[in-house]
Amino acid sequence: MSLPLRDPPRAANLSTAGPVQWPLIGVATLLVLLLLLTPSLLSPGSPVAGSPQTQAVLVVYFGAAGNRTQAEFQVQGVEPAVYAHISVGIARALPWPPVDGGRALSFGRWVNTSNEFSNSVLASPMPLAVNVTAIFTDRSGGTAYYVGLYAFNVSGSSLVILALTPSLMGNAPTSLPLSELPFPLPLALVPAGSRG
Repeated sequence: MSLPLRDPPRAANLSTAGPVQWPLIGVATLLVLLLLLTPSLLSPGSPVAGSPQTQAVLVVYFGAAGNRTQAEFQVQGVEPAVYAHISVGIARALPWPPVDGGRALSFGRWVNTSNEFSNSVLASPMPLAVNVTAIFTDRSGGTAYYVGLYAFNVSGSSLVILALTPSLMGNAPTSLPLSELPFPLPLALVPAGSRG
């Protein structure tokens, strides 16, 4: 008795397996690439000096302290960043509006900090001027200087703001209702050689 003959095995016919899902293959490929590249894009390393992650701002707070009004000025980063040095100077009893673009102002009180996230100063009465320098140094030694010179006065229920740093003129509000405070004011990034 002989065994029945069978047909030899055939290779799979792709045309009967259904259409190839190219969009699905493309999405899967992009997901694999994203998984491979994400660790390098989101590395927890230190930000680079001068990058948006190191941008410093002057936050203005305003309120009552006892029987007088008081302003608080805090220099901090838009995102958490440790600054190598932050200086905040206060000039009081200035003429309003300040003459000579603030060049004649005398900053009698300075508050300095090193290796901090922020620096805060309480001040009154108005009008007054605030001079700020924040220095960020990254791990490679790159340095960014953020500077700003602002004058402040109260008029009714508004805080009048004069940006005296030329590169900040037109980039900061000129008046804010006291009810909208605290409010961050920009500081200018200046080249390391000029320092504002």
